Amino acid sequence: MKGLSPASGAVDRERLYREMVALCNRHWWFRVHYRCLSDLVEPYLDRGRFLLDVGCGPGGASSQFPRGWERVFVDLNFRVLDSYIRGPVLKVQGDAQLLPLGENVADVVVCSETLHQCSVKDVPAVVGELVRVCR
Repeated sequence: MKGLSPASGAVDRERLYREMVALCNRHWWFRVHYRCLSDLVEPYLDRGRFLLDVGCGPGGASSQFPRGWERVFVDLNFRVLDSYIRGPVLKVQGDAQLLPLGENVADVVVCSETLHQCSVKDVPAVVGELVRVCR
């Protein structure tokens, strides 16, 4: 299976992210998923200028949103942030269960592909953090 290390069965995140980036503009799932996120968030985009993407991976989930916003991308893996995230974005290595941000700082919070991950041990804690940092 792609994205898995054959010896250990562990996820090869580098390969997985390379595949995601290669497919994000072509594969139907990414195109539909990212467009749906954009449609869900659109009504809130006139309320501010600070976007937080938690568990951003290679950054596709918030790539459809308008430019001109201050963007902060948080992921557990800084190597992923450093390798794939381009443009005027603040990259923060951090745990979604304890976000390194103050209360009520983000106008829009995106967390589209994180809550089901094995690294998330306490889903209610992550949701609490997302609520805490969002205005």
